[in-house]
Amino acid sequence: DLPPDKAAANLRANLRHLQAALQPDRGDEPPWFVQGTGDVIVLATEGVTVDVHRFDEHIARAVQAEGSGLPSVALVAYRAALDVHGGDLLPGLDDTDVEVERVRLRTLAHSARCRVGELVLAQGEPEVALREAAAALRLEPLSERAHRLFVRAHLAVGSTTQARAVGRTLLGTLAAEGLRPEEETAALLRR
Repeated sequence: DLPPDKAAANLRANLRHLQAALQPDRGDEPPWFVQGTGDVIVLATEGVTVDVHRFDEHIARAVQAEGSGLPSVALVAYRAALDVHGGDLLPGLDDTDVEVERVRLRTLAHSARCRVGELVLAQGEPEVALREAAAALRLEPLSERAHRLFVRAHLAVGSTTQARAVGRTLLGTLAAEGLRPEEETAALLRR
């Protein structure tokens, strides 16, 4: 809401504060991480790692491994991606572009959680699959894929009662939203 000259002065002052915080011992050296020239501000990329880029790289490796029929390699890559994922991108920032990226990353993290759960369940680790299903449901509470994983993991540990309860909860939640279960979900719950 400031006039352009005051906005530019405010930006310069805040940029100096940011540069001092990033490089407190910089002295007379030019700033490295954030550089401003005229109307342009540039973030250094050389020597800087960005968690979103690392997350995307791990996901890409996992997808490539899956496509090559290497589920154990995919599992390692999915887990590495989830280790990097620290939650929602820039929480509290209300910006359309950020929200689109936030949803993309949350969706990929949810899918990775489900896939890790599916792979470890196939390896005979239903307790780990239960944790992954619960984590996936925290990311996407209406996810039928995560609910199916939760049901299958409960069945694998011999907890038919819990599997049925999860199924009933899912059906109730879907009905409240005016949704019908996917055929794969309905078939699993009929079993």
